[in-house]
Amino acid sequence: LKHTHYGFPHLRQFQLSDDRKRLVWYSGAKRKEDSVVELDQVSEIRLGQTTPVFLHYRLPMLEHLSFSLVYGPKGSKTLDLTCKDEFEFDHWVTGLKAVFYHFKNRQISKEALLGRSKRFRK
Repeated sequence: LKHTHYGFPHLRQFQLSDDRKRLVWYSGAKRKEDSVVELDQVSEIRLGQTTPVFLHYRLPMLEHLSFSLVYGPKGSKTLDLTCKDEFEFDHWVTGLKAVFYHFKNRQISKEALLGRSKRFRK
């Protein structure tokens, strides 16, 4: 689910571009260039529902499946998403974390990368 400033969240299909530099989604109401986040512009991956968009229309029962990409000049924009289940949440958060650290030219330990994932806990 993609959350917006304008009310109820809506279902969108997201995918990583082939070069792993962009997160794209499809919307009949937007131009292609307005339905993309350049991943090298992401400054934070924020878990939960803490951004103004989420606070505007909270779904507390789905907070554990929600996250935001904070991006743009001085973190001025967010892409606020809720996954359908824990598997999808783990998949996206782990993958996006790996890409995020790659663009920052930083190492991330396996524990830090997979620590929140219920699938990879001992």
